[in-house]
Amino acid sequence: MWILSCSSRKHSHTQSLIGRCSAGCLRAGGAPFNYWALAAVSCGTGNLAEARTAIQNALQLTAPNIHLTTIIWIVPGAAYTLVATDPAQAVELLAWVFTYPDVSLNWARQWPQIDRLRVRLQAVMDRDLYQRHWERGKTLTFERITSDLHHELCPQQIQVRMQLATTSSPPVSVKFSA
Repeated sequence: MWILSCSSRKHSHTQSLIGRCSAGCLRAGGAPFNYWALAAVSCGTGNLAEARTAIQNALQLTAPNIHLTTIIWIVPGAAYTLVATDPAQAVELLAWVFTYPDVSLNWARQWPQIDRLRVRLQAVMDRDLYQRHWERGKTLTFERITSDLHHELCPQQIQVRMQLATTSSPPVSVKFSA
């Protein structure tokens, strides 16, 4: 909860704060958790570029076998970072956060940043459009969220995978003689 408390306030020594979170998070659960913590603190201090980078790092570190826990912890920060570039997707991710039946999302449901984000999106989007995306977000699957986050936040990783798939050599047949 210390991270959430810190991420909800402006802090004049953001780098120091993030450094302390990094050290503690590495001891507590490794790099994916570290990146989540950096994203949460960066969202709270208004540094969306740094939050986006932390989320990208968590996604890249755990790809291609991203665990549900990693997604659960980074989706709230991802929604926050997507509000400027894709508000519809941000609404869908928020709906998922509030309706996905997992208590490990309770931290996000109580995070003041998420409430402010919801209010902000409701104010700038058409009411029907907001509701349509909210309803769609409630039906998102883990696989869809993972895919969408990779496409939105890690496009260069997708391009590299596509290039590897199209340039890889055909399978080689090997015959053994008896």
